[in-house]
Amino acid sequence: MSFSLNVLRLLPKNHLSRVVGYAVRRRWPFNLHTSIRDAFISAYKVNVGEAELKLTAYSTLGDFFIRRLKPNARQIADSELVCPVDGKATERGQIESKAGTLTQVKGMPYTLKDLLPKDSDSAQFFGGFLSPSI
Repeated sequence: MSFSLNVLRLLPKNHLSRVVGYAVRRRWPFNLHTSIRDAFISAYKVNVGEAELKLTAYSTLGDFFIRRLKPNARQIADSELVCPVDGKATERGQIESKAGTLTQVKGMPYTLKDLLPKDSDSAQFFGGFLSPSI
């Protein structure tokens, strides 16, 4: 397991989420939020051309991070299981066979039914393992 995943396990994720949530919803003095946004765009090579609005329309970091994309900016795979975000899974483990539960986000339990389309047969995954692609 990588060092970064070990560090993530030690962090108080719920508290950290609240602090970060507060920080990204604020308009910071001296347009500090735009400097941070622009540094993030540069570091992670964000394609801002996909954004529905111009960068100046996003008044906070939070607005930028939850921005809508232009219609058809990204094609969604024709598959039963797709991920609607750009992210990385940091938890892994066995899917409990009786309830189909798994812990994935900030220690919160989810069931496969919660994560799959309504008409999906989640039973086929019971007893299997979730493994993040890291």
